[in-house]
Amino acid sequence: MYKAALIVLLFGTPFGFFPKEVSPHRHGPVKPATSRIQQRLLSIALEEANGHAAIGHTIGDSVVYRFKEMPDSQRNCGGLCFKVARDRVNKAFLEVTGKPLNDWIPASMATPFLTPKQAFDWTWNINTQNNEIWRSLPDMRACGSAGAIQLAKLGQIKGNTQVWNGELLPGAVVQVFVYVSDFEKVRYGIDNPRARDNLASYGHSFIFLEYVRDEYENITGMRVADQGFLNKIIVTKSMYHIWWGANILDPK
Repeated sequence: MYKAALIVLLFGTPFGFFPKEVSPHRHGPVKPATSRIQQRLLSIALEEANGHAAIGHTIGDSVVYRFKEMPDSQRNCGGLCFKVARDRVNKAFLEVTGKPLNDWIPASMATPFLTPKQAFDWTWNINTQNNEIWRSLPDMRACGSAGAIQLAKLGQIKGNTQVWNGELLPGAVVQVFVYVSDFEKVRYGIDNPRARDNLASYGHSFIFLEYVRDEYENITGMRVADQGFLNKIIVTKSMYHIWWGANILDPK
């Protein structure tokens, strides 16, 4: 417990922590919704799509294969969700390309305050802070792993509609928020640890494995890989207000 508290104080984001009242196992259905901010960010992503230097989908397939081959102790490893997802994606990059994910982060991700790697880390981790360093990052800074993959030109981000229209591929990275207001507060920037008094949740990060469909092929949910909260349940659209996903495409 003390170690976890120290991590929060040092790194600023208790990411992957679910207060009891918003645990994915406990909170009731949430009416699906999208925000105007999400719609605007998706428009930006679509305009930038032609600049993405990526082909193929071997990395995403590798992420899923490796997870399915893990023993339960590694699947349900605990820890911070964004770090677990990052480690799994990084191992797939090493396996497929021979280089770690960090080696594929472009110089274009740099900001006046942050190096490309720092900018990628802050975006993936959602290192929200109420200062200009955080707000110097692009508007997708609160989109977590999906935003980082988009900004690194290693895939294209998807929002609520695309995610639930079946556009995610196995191994896609996903970032969700229980409430729109939480996403918007985190995006603007909030101070820690006081932020925990103002938010239901910092959101959750995981890997998409596959869609679950009914007898008519309608999507009814999805199976995902995280650090243990959601691995054994079917995740449904109604569990979160905000959905961000990004298919990881193989870099050229």
